[in-house]
Amino acid sequence: MRSMFPCYYPLTKKQFDELWKECLFVPDANVLLDLYRYTADTQKELIDIFDKISDRLWVPHQIALEYLRRRPHVIASQATIYQKAKGVVLTLTDTAKKEIEKHFNFRSHPFLDKEAFLENIESALSKINKELDEQEEKHPDLLRNDYILEKASTLFEGKVGSPYSAEKLKEICNEGKLRYSNKVPPGYKDATGPNKKEGNAKYGDLILWYQIIDKAKELGKPIIFITNDGKEDWWWISKGETLGCRPELIEEMQKKASVFFHLYNSERFISYAKDYLEVTIKEESINEVRDVRMYDESIQRAIDALGYRSDIENAIKNATLGAGMSKAAIDALGYRSNIENAIKNATLGAGMSKAAIDALGYRSNIENAIKNATLGAGMSKAAIDALGYRSNIENAIKNATLGASALQAVIDAIDHRPDIERDTWAVTEARQADEVAHPTSDVLKSGEDSAEELPEDKEVNKNKKDS
Repeated sequence: MRSMFPCYYPLTKKQFDELWKECLFVPDANVLLDLYRYTADTQKELIDIFDKISDRLWVPHQIALEYLRRRPHVIASQATIYQKAKGVVLTLTDTAKKEIEKHFNFRSHPFLDKEAFLENIESALSKINKELDEQEEKHPDLLRNDYILEKASTLFEGKVGSPYSAEKLKEICNEGKLRYSNKVPPGYKDATGPNKKEGNAKYGDLILWYQIIDKAKELGKPIIFITNDGKEDWWWISKGETLGCRPELIEEMQKKASVFFHLYNSERFISYAKDYLEVTIKEESINEVRDVRMYDESIQRAIDALGYRSDIENAIKNATLGAGMSKAAIDALGYRSNIENAIKNATLGAGMSKAAIDALGYRSNIENAIKNATLGAGMSKAAIDALGYRSNIENAIKNATLGASALQAVIDAIDHRPDIERDTWAVTEARQADEVAHPTSDVLKSGEDSAEELPEDKEVNKNKKDS
């Protein structure tokens, strides 16, 4: 039976030895991008492994393109972690103050001083904040001086596949529609769910898969693909357990290129490299690579395994989660960009918008944007209603306490322009009607004309003279 269904069986020791001796190593874009998330020691050890196998290292054009496109975002996200950490420290400081006021009556205690107790807490948290500032100062500016990019460029010089023609890409995308509808791996998971990719971007994994097959055909060598994409359209997963590569992928590679195909994540790859390539890898590095990978996938898997996804989605939608938990859930489920777009396009209900705005920490940004008139009218209106600012803003318009540009923006945002224009028109009409009834020439003449007697006064004066 093994000979008929080899893709369902684990490799033997002999097969592993031959695979590592002959294969072409292909790292995925996420493996290269994770280098930005490792400590310097772990970065060096992984790069040293790539150096040792550089003559058997290769990446498809699609992977190189994805790495270069996503690199700035990964670098920027690492830099923003310092601000998030400082936010945690600030929250702890505020929480400590509130809890002390709420639970401790120091005035009735003979040995504890309230001010000293709070100062000790603030001092400790201030020290942490200072250390964060120092670490942020030392953080390399990789957007301007990226030593990882330089090393990757050297490693893969002359080892990047050619791009497909527009006609070939169109053909693959059309094939992808049929494959994805039948859940044929890889890539179909990118077409569904909250993290689904739009347009032809969802066929990225299928494109790189075909490019790997073409290279395997050309060289006649087995492939080891290293990826930290833990989705089921690459891995054979049963009841939460990852059993190995999807058998369909092994079968397709064997059928089209007559070579073997094997998958590793980064952690397993460097663990095996330690033995097969005889390189020195510290256990701390293996643990760090594992932790980074698991951070990305464990929360989502746990949420799905426990069946909490729909509950959490509803809780986010109905604003029944606390801000901290909402933010964690939003990020864990990969909903940030969806929610940001929904806030931007005013397609969320007011309650959900408010919860999302607060959970993601966007209140001050949106307040400033409303104030400075840098939001479109639709978005301003949604944000104003979601944050419950309509009455405040209406009072500010009424009392003329807004600046001119902000005033114009919020008037348009909350649809008050027609009302104001109508009221202005009504006032103008009333004034014109009053002038018709009481012309200015009859009642406000100057000089001698202003003393001219009215008809009734003339009659009174004539009677006086006659008498």
